[in-house]
Amino acid sequence: MLSSTTLNKSTPTVIPDGVLVLEKDNLRFFAAHFVAKLDPINPGKVLRETLHGHNYKEAAKRVCDTFHSKMLIPMRSPALEVRDCFPDPDHVVMRVVGTRETFQFPKRDALLLDLEYTSIEDLASLISSLIYQELQREAVTANIKTIRVSLQEYQGLKCWRCLELGLQKDGSAAKL
Repeated sequence: MLSSTTLNKSTPTVIPDGVLVLEKDNLRFFAAHFVAKLDPINPGKVLRETLHGHNYKEAAKRVCDTFHSKMLIPMRSPALEVRDCFPDPDHVVMRVVGTRETFQFPKRDALLLDLEYTSIEDLASLISSLIYQELQREAVTANIKTIRVSLQEYQGLKCWRCLELGLQKDGSAAKL
């Protein structure tokens, strides 16, 4: 389930148990843990993983680095036509439908997004999903119930997206 709130002022936040919040500017967060479960075959015996660590902030940082200093281009916009530049395949051309407005960007400076709009709400949704995918790639999603992303365009305009993962019967995070 995905929920959204766009805030026009600072709002106090209550964080429930099982929610991973990544808010620090420096994107550093280190943690160690292990999972211990009662052995279903041998009553009274405990099965435990080796103590190990994760860096959840690194997953968020990799996603943020993807967006940093890029021209964000929504590929599914009905108001834009986006195509490779001919004869220069190293550029992308974006034309505003029904106008003579055309923009050309080097591909290395553009990020082509599977979005209809590059609104703060759509970007927050996409970033939530991308962080989840990064955490899945690292196999660290088992105990994460919620991923919450905050994007701020400027002071006073902030959007929160909360990606509720839920848990399956085996305790693993639900798939998107």
